[in-house]
Amino acid sequence: MPNPSFDKDELIDIGKWNKVAELIDAGYRAGALSILLRLAMDGCSPAFAAIAEIYEHGGGGVATDIDEAIKWYVRAIEARDDSVAYISLGRLYLEHGQNDEDYLKAHDYFLAIANDADPYSMGAFYGLGQLYELGLGVAKNAETALNYYQLAWEMGHALALRNIARITIKQNRCKGLAIWLKACYQIARVLYGSDQAIDPRLNIY
Repeated sequence: MPNPSFDKDELIDIGKWNKVAELIDAGYRAGALSILLRLAMDGCSPAFAAIAEIYEHGGGGVATDIDEAIKWYVRAIEARDDSVAYISLGRLYLEHGQNDEDYLKAHDYFLAIANDADPYSMGAFYGLGQLYELGLGVAKNAETALNYYQLAWEMGHALALRNIARITIKQNRCKGLAIWLKACYQIARVLYGSDQAIDPRLNIY
């Protein structure tokens, strides 16, 4: 569940918010959703992205509903310019896109937070790299994809280095293989806990 910073003037029932976290940890997402919907009705805007995330992933008594997730993520952006909502909408339109219009939406949501100041930029840069590497909604451009992957890698996105290696191998096999080995090492460190855990919401894959 997103763990937002609350503005001092926002209407927050901390007791209910903590209960939501407990229910999600216990796997009872339906109960958490019920509380979050009541919080949203009471004007708690941080609940919007949390509701969307539950609908996106489903489980714990809640059916996955991508359309409902998108609706709540959009509300989160409109209400509080929520970075979680931007990165999540970009990911959803990239993963579930059917046409160029969907992929352009992914591009625009990623681009909206693609800057050095926002920690969610790591996932946004990675997503932009995917779009340009595969030519989804934009003209395929390996160099632009590499640039975005490099920015994601510099912010700590281990999988971005794997994609850099994949593109580089096509241009310079020896250099690409060396980067690939480095990528495998870095990914293993993350998977097996040698490095600080990365917030999964910062990574779209």
